[in-house]
Amino acid sequence: MAQPQTDEVEPVREPVLVEPIYDFYLLVLAKMLEKVDDTSSVGISFNVSGGLVYGQLITREVWEKLWVSQVSAASDFAGEVLSGVVQARDEDIDNDESVPIRFVHLKDATYVSGSTRYRLGLWRAPLAQISGWSNGTPND
Repeated sequence: MAQPQTDEVEPVREPVLVEPIYDFYLLVLAKMLEKVDDTSSVGISFNVSGGLVYGQLITREVWEKLWVSQVSAASDFAGEVLSGVVQARDEDIDNDESVPIRFVHLKDATYVSGSTRYRLGLWRAPLAQISGWSNGTPND
């Protein structure tokens, strides 16, 4: 009588971390914004899955302040909680050049898909989700 065949599975030796490839020039642009004052922004357009997002590129710090302010307007309690979270995070990463930029932040953002436009206001997205970009916005 024949013995049933078994598939041998090799054990996983070590996990492999695959880092996404980020656009070098977009990283430089985002990093430059961190070196100037809080009022600086750059008009930019991003190709993302299913459409186009455009607005004013701002720093994480400016985005956090605006975000906390918007949430605080709706709920004092939620605003206080988020303010504490942002402050704790800032203490961990401020002035640490080794922390990479992995997200982009926009204000006055608009999403366009086909003939439909959605005003988004504040927008945050992982760099890995951006498939293309250009300086300027359709309104320029």
